[in-house]
Amino acid sequence: MSAGAIDGTARASRNGFSLARLWAGRNKYLLGAICVALSTIILLPLVLSILASLKSTSEAAAVPPIYFPTHISTVSYERLWTYQIGLPTYLRISAETDQPFRSNPISRFGVFDHPLREAAER
Repeated sequence: MSAGAIDGTARASRNGFSLARLWAGRNKYLLGAICVALSTIILLPLVLSILASLKSTSEAAAVPPIYFPTHISTVSYERLWTYQIGLPTYLRISAETDQPFRSNPISRFGVFDHPLREAAER
């Protein structure tokens, strides 16, 4: 090897660049790439579901399927909010029904308040 090649290698390692250092740090980049790939695989169905909820009915029923909505439509959410007696009413009823069980969750499935046991004792 020539003196210039040795001198160039020494200069490169002094400046912070060396192939050995780059090769040793490859595990960090590989781990980062794996994390990005797994995150994409996990989040893609969620993103597609949200995009599907923003489609109009005709776009949702289209054959072949349209993956990205051409026009954003919130009609589905409006129908959900006002379905029968309305989503807020359903949520309120669910919250009120759950109140007795919050204090003693065991009583919900306990032996003493089982309907068949109460019927047998009568």
